[in-house]
Amino acid sequence: MYSRAIMVFASAPRTNAGKGDESPLGVQIDTFVGRDAAVLLTNRAAARMMIPNESTPYDEYRVLILKALTDCERAVRADASYTRAQLRVAACHMKLGSFGTAMDFLEVLSASEDADVENAKIEAKAASEHLSKVLGALLKLRACVPGLPRLYSDSRARKLDETYEPVVKSVAALSSYPLLSSSEFGKPFVEAKAALLIACGAYQEASAFISEIETLGLSKEGWVPEFTFSALLGKGDPHAACEYVKSVSECDVDEEAIEMARTMLKGKEDGNKMFNAEKYAEAVASYTLAFDAGKVPVAAAYCSIVLGNRAAAYQGLNEFLNALADCGRALAFNPWNIKALSRRATLHESIRCWDDAIRDLRSYVEIAGNAQYDLFATAQERKNALAMATDRLRRLETTKTTQANSQVDMYRILGLDELKDKATQTDIKKAYRALALKYHPDKANRNMPSWAPASELHDDADRLFKLIGETNAQLSDQALRRVYDETERIRAQRERHASYERSFTRSNTWSAPTPNDFQFGQDAPWMSPNSRRSKPRVNRQSSGKNYYWNF
Repeated sequence: MYSRAIMVFASAPRTNAGKGDESPLGVQIDTFVGRDAAVLLTNRAAARMMIPNESTPYDEYRVLILKALTDCERAVRADASYTRAQLRVAACHMKLGSFGTAMDFLEVLSASEDADVENAKIEAKAASEHLSKVLGALLKLRACVPGLPRLYSDSRARKLDETYEPVVKSVAALSSYPLLSSSEFGKPFVEAKAALLIACGAYQEASAFISEIETLGLSKEGWVPEFTFSALLGKGDPHAACEYVKSVSECDVDEEAIEMARTMLKGKEDGNKMFNAEKYAEAVASYTLAFDAGKVPVAAAYCSIVLGNRAAAYQGLNEFLNALADCGRALAFNPWNIKALSRRATLHESIRCWDDAIRDLRSYVEIAGNAQYDLFATAQERKNALAMATDRLRRLETTKTTQANSQVDMYRILGLDELKDKATQTDIKKAYRALALKYHPDKANRNMPSWAPASELHDDADRLFKLIGETNAQLSDQALRRVYDETERIRAQRERHASYERSFTRSNTWSAPTPNDFQFGQDAPWMSPNSRRSKPRVNRQSSGKNYYWNF
């Protein structure tokens, strides 16, 4: 509409022509003068600035802002006293990331008492300071090592390092100016942002940033290959990281890091083959090799996957405490590993720790129900997983209510599931000592890399150690053990009885009546079609026939 108004204005007779004008008719828009022309141009610029949204392509966004800037500059030439046009020129420069130019332009309006002018000056000054802070940290960021995964910003995320916190806030503030990346400071700003994402462990965001770098035409920059490799490996995809290295002709990536990724990938694949062949001990060994290969924090997310798989192998060996420990370690390395959450819920359920199982499933449902977590291939897969987890959670909550007084499976915790009440005191003492030595909180970080999250590992080991101690205290005391064994015997008997009753419910085909079932009554059929009626039964005594021996 503004464009049409400007076209009409251009074709209208000039009412503000100068003395030197030979023709009273309107000419090119650049020669417009007066407040009316300035207002039209400024309004069209404002309309153009409001068109872009989050889905607008980068190049199209930039073209719209440049056109808006052109309109604003023409408006200023039409009427230099029109403050709104001058403010909009500064706003366009802000959108383009030229904060210094915007500040210089606003200085001309220093005598103005307009509140909008003062607010624009404050905004331009703040943006310029944020940019200076980010660019000033570039040299330090280049030397930083990759951090532990902070794949998403929620309550599960690790506390941000105080060194990076001011820079992170500045980058977040500058996100309001997406065209900053194509400004005169665009290249160093993009490099600083990329290095900051890796240093903070924001590998999910870093992976998404790869496409933006390609859009900006910066893929040939020297720092990009190492950044891309770290981003892909950091989010737990060493296969994509290795494939990227193959696709780049000149790749300045540390050979040791590439070899580490390949070793981890091979170890996991070998473990999967052994697991599918039900060779669980061999699978544990292969997964352990894959885990041990992860020597730097950037491998933490993939280490989490490997630990989750090793937990499944331990479960196949009926080593439930080892499986629980690996699930806890997997979640310490990556709190958003929903497969480890689901498996730990299953393990807690198997030893009848209802509260822990419910807590894990609630976390699973919370993560699966939030679309910001990029953990599923499709929306339908997310929907199906969420439905299954919700049903499972509801069932567990019902089980907890109906079995409020149930006790944990202590023999399974100690790895004596096959012996149960036949286990001797020597068996119990031996199993307890082995597990207590292995899962003592002070030794939680043993066999863990130096960069492992020590606090989370200690807390999970402390939880397991208390569970082991409570189990040993119950089974080591003869009187308490007799009570426990008797309670378990009664529970097992009730479960068998409940299972027996369920097999003879109306829903069972053996108990539900069918048209051909025997029924009492004068007209009841005797295993015959409806068109036929059963013959009357004969009195054996009156007939004198022996129905057992009459051949």
